[in-house]
Amino acid sequence: MSPSCDLCGKESASIYFIFEKWSSESKNSPYCFLCDECRKKLILLTKYFKNRTLYLHRNNYDTINDNFLNEEKKEIVLKRTFFINFNPLRVISASNYKNGNGILKKDACALCGSRDNLTTHHRYKRSVFGENNDRVITLCEECHKNLENEIRKMEIYILDEIRGIYLFLYKLLFFKKINFEDYKYYTIFIHYKEGRYYFILKNN
Repeated sequence: MSPSCDLCGKESASIYFIFEKWSSESKNSPYCFLCDECRKKLILLTKYFKNRTLYLHRNNYDTINDNFLNEEKKEIVLKRTFFINFNPLRVISASNYKNGNGILKKDACALCGSRDNLTTHHRYKRSVFGENNDRVITLCEECHKNLENEIRKMEIYILDEIRGIYLFLYKLLFFKKINFEDYKYYTIFIHYKEGRYYFILKNN
């Protein structure tokens, strides 16, 4: 007999790991059983929280780009206290897409000067900050790949620090503090104290 979904009770649920593969605690991740529908909705909610967290760390995208392009060594700065507003129903219903790759601004790579295999690099990640072709950089494929790797490292570093928020989000759903069809607005406060993060839900 297959397990039932921990959130809605439907049968034919499968295992779902709360912490994603990139997390330093992924091997020890708490898990639950979710049906396909609840899994998809929870993934959309967690994706929203990831993007909002990265959006609130906007300055670090400038830091990474400047460090890479100008060989500077600025420090990545983490926000230790912040908050995220959300409406479950709107988050799940919202679409998320990208429009093309943007227009090349130069005819040579801004880093190595190559004129071959040129691509457009968006200084601010489109899935996080939305479409903006005003802040693009022309890079060759190799330099673009190396810069994106540095950005990804920064994103994982930030998200790994607050990975507990995903378990907190699941518990809110499990204990019916919020639900996927909820039209209310909520705020989750993120506080850092004595080496760890704490999460508080407020009903607006």
